Amino acid sequence: MKLNLNRRKRKGNVVVMIAVLAPVLVGLGAFAIDVGYIAYARGCLQAGADGAALAAVAELPADQTALNAVAARYAALNDLPGGNVQVTVEGGKWDEDTATFTVTSSSAARAVRVSLQRPTAMNFAALLGVSSASISASAVATKAGLGGRFLIDDEMIGPDVPSIQTLAANTGKTTTELLTARGLNQGKQYGDSNWTWTDNFIDMPAGAAVSLPTGQGAVSGSSDPGMFDIDHPDFPFQDDASFMEFLMYSESGNDPAMWGTEASHITSQLEELPGVSPVDNASSYESYVDPDFVHVSPVFASDMSTLNSQNGIPSINGAGLRRGLIAFKIKAVGSDVDGGGSFLPALVIEIVDPATIDPADVKHASRVISKFRLVQ
Repeated sequence: MKLNLNRRKRKGNVVVMIAVLAPVLVGLGAFAIDVGYIAYARGCLQAGADGAALAAVAELPADQTALNAVAARYAALNDLPGGNVQVTVEGGKWDEDTATFTVTSSSAARAVRVSLQRPTAMNFAALLGVSSASISASAVATKAGLGGRFLIDDEMIGPDVPSIQTLAANTGKTTTELLTARGLNQGKQYGDSNWTWTDNFIDMPAGAAVSLPTGQGAVSGSSDPGMFDIDHPDFPFQDDASFMEFLMYSESGNDPAMWGTEASHITSQLEELPGVSPVDNASSYESYVDPDFVHVSPVFASDMSTLNSQNGIPSINGAGLRRGLIAFKIKAVGSDVDGGGSFLPALVIEIVDPATIDPADVKHASRVISKFRLVQ
């Protein structure tokens, strides 16, 4: 019999190659399996961070203990078996322009950052000396419900409104005091060095709920609304600086005993202020109800008048004396406060303490998103 020695040599070479490559193949398999598991584990951890951040921001304002508790509870809903997750919760503020989170006290927080971290044991990679890996995930959620969308005139907030008269009686103030800028009630003059942000707001107590008439409405044949919507792309005061100037404007004749400041570059745009629509359709009211969104609006002391649309762009006469600013949440759609005299229903609002509002956070409505959202 003739032996095939070359074939035997080839078989021997294969055996040697398998022996040499086996650890490499095992290592690659371990790498693939464990990397896949890490990716899966991190996905679960990220879902936990997202849910925890959204749940925690919904609790604001809250102390640190409450934030920790709700974040831990919701993080666990998306955790892998075995637990051992380290949960870090921070209250702070989210800067939309720079996409940065800044830690603040929990009482001043409008955003929450949740960071999760946990060790994960390796399976096959342990054969190569890698026994564990640390995975982490973080999420930032913000309470973006702060901005300016409406203008309010004396049709809606005035001394003859029954709920304001009732509030005056309950607080021991006159309706004039309730509808005057706080700083003026304290004997200050607008623009003085001791005038603060909160002094700009009318002197209605935080937490007070009032039912406000919103006008007659177009269907009644007398379009006399008390609320105007400025969430329109042609509204001229869109950027932060000009919008704040608009909010702080009032046709006061530069009288230091009155509220507000006049600026010629703003005044020239107010006699016909574009991009402002009268709220005269009751079907839209339910969409305004949002107990988490804080509106900041000027309150006019005179009746604003609507003007004819130009090329489909609505406008009003936006000049006039203002009472001050108001911060409020729209809580519910009320009934017809005139008992049949108005086509439009009332809106039930809750007064918000302006001390809880950073003026740098006040944006035009088109630049903010209602409710809570993940931003990072």
